Amino acid sequence: MKVLFVSQYFVPVMGAPAVRTYDNCRRWVKDGHDVQVLTGHPNHPTGKLYPGYKMSMWQREEIDGIDVLRMFTYLTPNKGKFRRIIQYVLFLFVSIIGSFGCAKPDIVIGTSPQFLVALAAWVISVFKRVPFVFEVRDLWPDSILAVGALKNPLIIGFLRMIERLLYNKAAKIVVVTHAFKERLIEMGVDEAKIEVVTNSVDVKLFVPREACPQIRKEHNLEGKFVVSYIGTHGMAHDLDTVLNTAHELRHDDKMHFVFVGEGAEKQRLKKKRTQMRLNNVTFVDRQTREQMPAWLATTDLHLVHLKANSLFKTVIPSKIFEIMGMGKPMVIAVDGEARRIVEKAESGKFSQPGNPKELAKTISEMAADPDKMKEMGERGRESALNVYNRDLLASKYIDILTDVSGIQCNNAKKARKLSAGNV
Repeated sequence: MKVLFVSQYFVPVMGAPAVRTYDNCRRWVKDGHDVQVLTGHPNHPTGKLYPGYKMSMWQREEIDGIDVLRMFTYLTPNKGKFRRIIQYVLFLFVSIIGSFGCAKPDIVIGTSPQFLVALAAWVISVFKRVPFVFEVRDLWPDSILAVGALKNPLIIGFLRMIERLLYNKAAKIVVVTHAFKERLIEMGVDEAKIEVVTNSVDVKLFVPREACPQIRKEHNLEGKFVVSYIGTHGMAHDLDTVLNTAHELRHDDKMHFVFVGEGAEKQRLKKKRTQMRLNNVTFVDRQTREQMPAWLATTDLHLVHLKANSLFKTVIPSKIFEIMGMGKPMVIAVDGEARRIVEKAESGKFSQPGNPKELAKTISEMAADPDKMKEMGERGRESALNVYNRDLLASKYIDILTDVSGIQCNNAKKARKLSAGNV
């Protein structure tokens, strides 16, 4: 089968959209499918081009057998509204133009956020006269409304109109949580169109290992109990609560908090750390995908945190699966489906989001029981292998795509004809 995947972000960009797309696509290639990815030049989230790339109208490269076409990208950091809107709208148009340089696929997939990407994928599917699959990784515009990033009723109405259009035009909608499926059904979307393919983990890359002595030494973490938040530093993550938690535990000389990653809120958070005189907090720049396992292994206890908002009860942060894969324990400060996954796997403890005193208490209790933390890590690894293994879920995803494209049906018809001819 020939797949065209439209995604604004792709490796070497880190983050769930890019990594999920890459991991699925390379597995499909390995299984014999032809995969093209239409994307932008890598610059997220700093707005600076990654080393080895130059800005051009278009650039073609092959990554693990995937045919990647990168289109001209407006470079801007992942903060501020106006410049990001320009980037989103520009990608809508350049990706449609770029699709004329792609071979005709059997199916087109568009992933959100942001869902102008999915709008481009639908337009491309119309031009190519093939089915369109809408991958919903975040409920737009609900998620941007939840963090107060958008208040203009005209813009909200316009985005709602696009949202309804995409749900109606999609031959299939692939969501990453069961809560998303329930939400779409409540909105009147045909249940038969919706499939759930959760986020997952590469269990061959994210493997339990010893802590990295070099990281401990370089960042003055030797002899410390390291509590890490690894991921995007954005409005939705409410990392002020984590800083306030560090303040609660500032008198514990063994306890140290590490923030790894980039995002719109990072500089403000660093200034706040200085103002609060938190000597038990370290900020580390974005790490490559290859470096991530070492950081995950060097952390004693991981934090998964989102803002206390009812919408986020439907969200499953992808980092929980990587933590599970590494066999590490976590505190999950996200209620809803994410909490249920962690508690079912017995791989961590829940703490109410937005409550630094409760989070500090939970961290202290877990730090005092290393045997229990070890058990949590082992159970998480088991769940990663048997339930959230990316190989298994990539196979499920491609089965959905082949069914939508009709190729599977055509092959079945050919097989029946050959069988009949041999009788």
